[in-house]
Amino acid sequence: LAPFCSQDLCAPTSKTNDAARHDATTTEVLQETLRGGQGEEAPQDVSSRASYERYTQPDGPFELASSGDVQLLSFLWLQKRAKEGKELPRRQDLPPEAFADMDALRKAHDDLPPHIRAAVLPMLSVSYCWLEPGHPDPDGKQLRHVVETLDKYLVTNTNDNAPDPEPWHSFLPDMAVFWDWGSIYQKDPKLFHPCCGGPGYVPPEKRSDAERAAAEAYETSRSMEEKESFSRALHDTMDVWYAHQMITTIFVTRIPEGNDHIVYDDRGWPFFERTSAELIKPSTPYVVEDGRPLIEGRWLWPMRIDSSADGDAEEAQRPPIAPITFEQEVRKRTFTNAADVSGVASLFEKTATQVLRETKKIFLREVPVQAGDGERLAHVLSLCSSIEELIWIFTDMPAEEAEAMLASPIPTLRNLSFQDAKLTGSIPA
Repeated sequence: LAPFCSQDLCAPTSKTNDAARHDATTTEVLQETLRGGQGEEAPQDVSSRASYERYTQPDGPFELASSGDVQLLSFLWLQKRAKEGKELPRRQDLPPEAFADMDALRKAHDDLPPHIRAAVLPMLSVSYCWLEPGHPDPDGKQLRHVVETLDKYLVTNTNDNAPDPEPWHSFLPDMAVFWDWGSIYQKDPKLFHPCCGGPGYVPPEKRSDAERAAAEAYETSRSMEEKESFSRALHDTMDVWYAHQMITTIFVTRIPEGNDHIVYDDRGWPFFERTSAELIKPSTPYVVEDGRPLIEGRWLWPMRIDSSADGDAEEAQRPPIAPITFEQEVRKRTFTNAADVSGVASLFEKTATQVLRETKKIFLREVPVQAGDGERLAHVLSLCSSIEELIWIFTDMPAEEAEAMLASPIPTLRNLSFQDAKLTGSIPA
């Protein structure tokens, strides 16, 4: 059973701080409809289980962080850089001390108590918008905002939704950060020419001799080996940094002043990153030592952090979506490179399919139910061939959305529970 399922789903509710309560009446009413009269558990395929563990077990991210295609940054170094008022250089221009000591962090993780080691990794990923096509954060404003936000939630843990949570530095010497600009090979921003991207983009066949020369200099500022490494990092690791349930993710939804034309939710890659992080990543893990009662567990730091949130680390949690919904939505988003659309849709399809196929529990806390969410969740549940529990907490669900969500039998589902939540209206027979 994945750590997210065993710890977050059965945790005491933070608003009552009592043991989680099971709504038996709701479950009994819906049980037969959900199971469709069938009680057989879906068979587990070894290869699909291995694919699922890519997003639930600790070894994969450590291996990717040591591959050379990706280097994770030291949070402590980023913190120092931000407080000096400086910007983040591209990976090739960073000093050695900017990178996290992965051997030390792996040892620190191995030394954690088992119930904590199974829930979190000493890693976090940054999901944000590039402010300019040649440099994502030329003035360091986003770096300072990210550090200030992480200081708030990961260091002092100002999180209204989890009383007395433990900050990461209670257990770990540092955090390793995936930030694309500093973690994977990039072109030299000093050589960027407007013809290469953004509003001044000029197709190669229409460029003047001077523009072609400038574009060539910019393109070759990243060597062929670095370009190949960049491509591998983009296509072979991006899913893990955001979808992995043990890696904290910050959504930089607050854009610096003077960039009103940029909206986080309108951008293609950030949409992929956030949607991937909303598949199975817990909001705030609750861990219990073996042999101890549930009420004696402890909250850790939040795993999904919205930089625009006020109080709770993530005030706008959204239900997971299936690839069919993602493809419809991502085509409404903006990409710096329009050719990325199909590739991103394919990457999410692979990620979501592998994650949802083996997921046993889905936990949704304080998720506002919007019109159409029932049908969208039905698409998600149709991919969950091993699902056993679906739990809603602190949420009201309109009956018509529940009906749409449960329109088809879910043979493996054993428990649908509403905790401190209610259905509005009635569910049809």
